[in-house]
Amino acid sequence: MIGRRRGRHTEPPHTPPVPTARRGREHVLVLGTSPKAIPVARRAAELAFTAWGVAPRATVLGAAQLIVTELVTNTVRHAAERSPAIGLTLALTDDHLDIAVHDDHPRLPVAAPGGGLALIADLARDFDGALTITPDHDGPGKTIRVLLPLTPAPAP
Repeated sequence: MIGRRRGRHTEPPHTPPVPTARRGREHVLVLGTSPKAIPVARRAAELAFTAWGVAPRATVLGAAQLIVTELVTNTVRHAAERSPAIGLTLALTDDHLDIAVHDDHPRLPVAAPGGGLALIADLARDFDGALTITPDHDGPGKTIRVLLPLTPAPAP
């Protein structure tokens, strides 16, 4: 989907490369920064990851759906004024689910205690995954990426 704002066509935002994605295991969506994007993004994550073999009841799938929901919700709430479109990249590597959300707002988010980004960071850590925030080198935007291992970390 290409977003529309005030009757103007908007170009898709920069979407980050997924360096280790399995062949055919990458899905890129461009959504408008409206509340309607949230359920679309969540459903797209569910459909893509299950189509690629992630079990529908897998704990990592539920975590991925929550992460997509929070990232897209944050973008709709905090970046819509300067970013008419959201780039969502979903990928499956040999050992990770890769979720990336890109917007064109220049402000880098902070994981404040109790906030959505802190929840995402905690959830990623619980799965022995990682959250990164990378500013664009060629513009004002940023990409928030979460990697979630497909297999749980061994218990200590």
